[in-house]
Amino acid sequence: MTCTVASREVLRISILIPRSLSSTVIGRYSGTQAACKSPHFQFGHMNSRPYNFSFTTGGLLIAESTVVAEVYERCGDWSEAARLISGDNLLQARTKSTARKKLGEIRHRLQMLTPEQLNLLVSGGRTEQLAMLWLAVCKRYSFLHDFAQQVVRELYLSMRTHVTDLHCEDFLDSQTAWHEEIEHLTTTTRRKVCTVALRMLREAEITTNDGLIEPALLSHDVADVITADNRNWFLIFPVAASDIPGAAA
Repeated sequence: MTCTVASREVLRISILIPRSLSSTVIGRYSGTQAACKSPHFQFGHMNSRPYNFSFTTGGLLIAESTVVAEVYERCGDWSEAARLISGDNLLQARTKSTARKKLGEIRHRLQMLTPEQLNLLVSGGRTEQLAMLWLAVCKRYSFLHDFAQQVVRELYLSMRTHVTDLHCEDFLDSQTAWHEEIEHLTTTTRRKVCTVALRMLREAEITTNDGLIEPALLSHDVADVITADNRNWFLIFPVAASDIPGAAA
C-alpha cells in the first residue's frame, strides 16, 4: 500500500523574532542548568500528566505508522485493522510479540489524532505526514510536547540554532520537581530518552542531522487541521507566534 501524494501549496514559516528578544540572552548550555534572562527562554511546568517514556521503543515509526493509518482508514475499525495488519505481517516484524508491541504503540499514537488529521496523514505529502506524526507523538507523550515547546521552540525564538543532548538532560533535571517518575530513570534510560527524542526530531525534519533547528514548513492543510483542533498545537513546531497561519497581525 502506498499513500496518495498530493501537491499542495506550502506555507513557509519565516523567522520573525519579537522585538523583546533583541536584548542579550544570558544563559549557560554547556551541560549545566540553563539560566536565561529573557522571559522567552525559561523552563516552565506545562503538563501535570506523568511522563510516559515508551516512545523510546521505536522512534517516529514513519513507514509503519502510515501503513497502520491506511489500513484503519480503509476498514474504519481499530480491532479489524489490527487483525489485518497482524495477519499479513504488514509491519514486517520478525516475531509476533514485536509486531504486537509495535502495533500497540502506533495505535495509541494515531488514536490521538482527529479524523481530519488522520486522513491528512494518509492522503498528504511527506511534509504533511511528518507534521501529523509529530503532532501525534506530542499528543501522546507529554514529555515530547513539553520538550518541543519549552526547549526546541524557545531555542528557535532565541536565535539559538542547535539543540543537543545537553539541552535534553537539563530539561529532565528541570522537570523533576513536577515529575517524580524522572527520578526513577536509570542513567542508561535517561540517555536513551534523550537519544531517541533527538532522533525523532530529526525524523520529523524539525532538526537536521547535526541538530540545527529548521523553521517549520506547514502546508495550508496542516494549518487547517490543527486550527480546527486546537491552535496551541502549533507551539510544538519551531514557529514564532506571529507566523502561525491565521495569527492576528
